[in-house]
Amino acid sequence: MYVQVSNLNLWLHLVYSSIFGHYSMDVMANYVFSVDLDSINEPSNPFITHASKILRFPVPLFLFQGCFPIFLPLLELLGLSLFPKSSTIFFRAVVEKIRAERNESLRKNLADILQNFINYQTNKLGKERENQGLNDHEILSQVTMLLFAGYETSATTLAFLAYTLAVHPEVMKRLQQETDLTFPQKGPVQYNSLMQMEYLSSVVDECLRVYPPAARLERMTKETVKVKGITIPKNMIVMIPVYAP
Repeated sequence: MYVQVSNLNLWLHLVYSSIFGHYSMDVMANYVFSVDLDSINEPSNPFITHASKILRFPVPLFLFQGCFPIFLPLLELLGLSLFPKSSTIFFRAVVEKIRAERNESLRKNLADILQNFINYQTNKLGKERENQGLNDHEILSQVTMLLFAGYETSATTLAFLAYTLAVHPEVMKRLQQETDLTFPQKGPVQYNSLMQMEYLSSVVDECLRVYPPAARLERMTKETVKVKGITIPKNMIVMIPVYAP
């Protein structure tokens, strides 16, 4: 028996808030900090609370920044930001606390993102620090952004994937068959075997094509290039729409 899903917004709200949002935060916290949260059983965890707040952009300010990026330095001087100050302070304190605890302990063999940044850190300034790692501010910025970006995009993708499978039971059935063949008797998931699941890869790719978690991508050119007769100067931001036609 398959569940009939007709209201996409309701479906996304239910599965996102009750399942995938918590799961995604648990995965990202472990991946970035080696911290076990168990957010599903502890939904009031401050990680979830602050992550949800920090992704609720004030619409007028968001639109103003998007339409008039030239005023970004002025907004920064005025202390106006898309991110709530209380949430950014919380995550900064978490990173600094974990960092301090590791400096005082012998836990240097962790394989998470934060430890990799610490292992290749440098306190040098100017040209001497080129290609020699990140300073404290850069480490804080990078791990915080990884946590936010991974949490939101992963949870959104999983929610859309669950919705897509629910409204296409024939795809769900075929995917279940591939899963059973790859991991018989509900055996443990192995990375190498998972990478060989071609139909799963196709399903995820198609879901990302139809329901991309990000509406656009932005890249800055490192050199002046010419594409089909159009010259794109160095340091120009190129915006790429992601949504499928």
